[in-house]
Amino acid sequence: MTETLPDFAAIDAEFTPERLNAMSMEERLSDPMKAFSRRRHDDGAAHVTWWLWRTQERNQLTPLKPSQGSMFFLDCGRGAFAVTADHVYDGFLEDRDERRIRSSQIGNVAFDPEDRLIARGKHLGVDIATFRVTPEEIAATGKRIVEGTDGAWPPPPNDGEAVPGFPR
Repeated sequence: MTETLPDFAAIDAEFTPERLNAMSMEERLSDPMKAFSRRRHDDGAAHVTWWLWRTQERNQLTPLKPSQGSMFFLDCGRGAFAVTADHVYDGFLEDRDERRIRSSQIGNVAFDPEDRLIARGKHLGVDIATFRVTPEEIAATGKRIVEGTDGAWPPPPNDGEAVPGFPR
């Protein structure tokens, strides 16, 4: 006999922001809330991967020092690209300037962020850096792509307007 799974979309639709904000501590610790939280966690984990780089001192062979940040893939209608926080990319650049980068990878895929950089939002006060990736590289990470829902991105900018994450 095959067991029918509950309609999680319908169940999760009941957890509105208003309901979540109004919950008592007892409700927040309830089994239905724990299950909802686990589904949100698992969904996020299906999209997010790690970016890891290892460094070594410039003038001596020291143990490798790992550094890392998170990254996800976004497709707004014109092909997927990788997104991370710009402060993570800054950390990579600081490590590159002060040490030797021995390896860099997203998931288990070799990755040279400087060759792949699309744009940074730092100069606009946006903590985002975007990078080119191939569909094959994304597939190799085993992660899902976040699909944009508001149409192709970036939209055509108004004259003199810049869009964070994409060069003009």
